[in-house]
Parts: sequence; C-alpha cells; structure tokens
Amino acid sequence: MNTLELLWLLVVIASTIFLHFLISRGIVFYENRYTGENERLPGYIRTIQRTLLMLIWLVATFLCSYVFFQEDMYETITTHLLRSIWIGSVVLVCVILNAICLNFFDRRIVEYSEAEEKDPTTYKFFKYFSSFVIFLFGGILIAFSIPGLRSVAQSALAIMQEEAMNHPYFYDNRTESEMNREEPAVRAKVLNLEKSSVRLRAWVWARNYPAGFNLRLDLYKSIKKRFDREGIEIPFPHLTIVYKNTNEANQ
Repeated sequence: MNTLELLWLLVVIASTIFLHFLISRGIVFYENRYTGENERLPGYIRTIQRTLLMLIWLVATFLCSYVFFQEDMYETITTHLLRSIWIGSVVLVCVILNAICLNFFDRRIVEYSEAEEKDPTTYKFFKYFSSFVIFLFGGILIAFSIPGLRSVAQSALAIMQEEAMNHPYFYDNRTESEMNREEPAVRAKVLNLEKSSVRLRAWVWARNYPAGFNLRLDLYKSIKKRFDREGIEIPFPHLTIVYKNTNEANQ
C-alpha cells in the first residue's frame, strides 16, 4: 500500500465518521429542541437514522475496497457500488414515505378514536395497505437492478446488443424501411435451449472483413467481462470421475 492509497483510506474513513457524528448529533439536537422532557422521538425517525447510517457505511466500504484490489477490478467494484447506492437509496426513500404515511394515519386514527361518532377502521386499513404498496413498489425497483432477479436470457441479449452497438467498427446495415419499423440495429435471438445452457446469437455487421474480424474478437472479450460484472455465468461443461473401488482411485 503506497502513500496515496493510505491517504485515500484515511479520507474515506474520516469523512464517514464525520457524517456519522453529524447525523447522530442532529438527531440529538432535534430531540432536545422539539420534544418535551417526558417525550421521545417517534420510532420512524430512528429507523430513518439507522437506514441512512447503514447506507453511508456501505458506500464507505466500497470506496475503501478500491485500495485492496487490482485496477482491472475497478469497473466491477464501481458497478456494485452504484447498484448498492441505488438499492440503499430506494430503501431509504421507502422508509421515509412509509414513516410519513404511518404518522398521517396514526394522527387520523387518534382523532377518530376520540370522536364518538367516527370509526377509525378505514384509516387502520389504509395505514397497513399504504405500507404494503410502498415496500412492494420499492422491491420491484430493487429487483430490476439485480441481474439474478431478472430474466438471464433477456439480460444477456441486451448486453450483447449494447456491446456490439458501442463498438467503433459496428456498422448499421438496416434499410430505411427497417428503421421506420424501429427494428433493432443488432438482432439477438435465443437459438436453442441446451441441457445445461441457453444458446444465444447476435447478428452484427462491419464495413469489411478485417473490421469484422477485429469486431468479433473484441466482442468476445467485452461481452465476457460484461457478463462477469452482471453476474451472468457461462455454463462451461464439467466432468465428474467416479471410481468403483479405492484401489483404482489410489492408482
């Protein structure tokens, strides 16, 4: 570990500790300023505080990990970092929205409970229903960011199309009528379902044979690296050898 990497670690850790202290002191200040002697902060504020602190330390962990891995892993770390920030942000927003809804419905339930001619049952139902809807929507947003929870075939096809279209040797050979019909510039299809794999193919064009040759080799590498980042495994064949007796195994 060189001096620059050590400095990076110290800055990340010091910044994280400072943010942790700032948020904690802010909660204490709010509690002393806006609550009475015998009152305590609502539980949802503590939940928001814990969620925010957990997100900050998670981001700090990924930032520190750059020091302990080689440069060829930086792109993978960045991908996981952005995905973790997205998931943490979705969770934080869901917690805040849920806290607002619970606070609103709790107030209404208390008001209706104190009134003699009003029934708070409807508000009790909407209280739990709103929480269900908020976290269900958050779960859907999180699911779309995790490759393992999406269709692997569709993800792989989209990756092949994106990598091909981003290559400098890629040539769009679509006719004007095909463009008007909004047909994809790179056709990617599922060719066959094998015993332990899914066979995919993408049709990619280049202007000439040398460009096409280099395009193919580059795409092999870039698509494989993209699959690794997205958590899509290639099912390479494995061979298992079973010995009938220990003598053969020893030989």
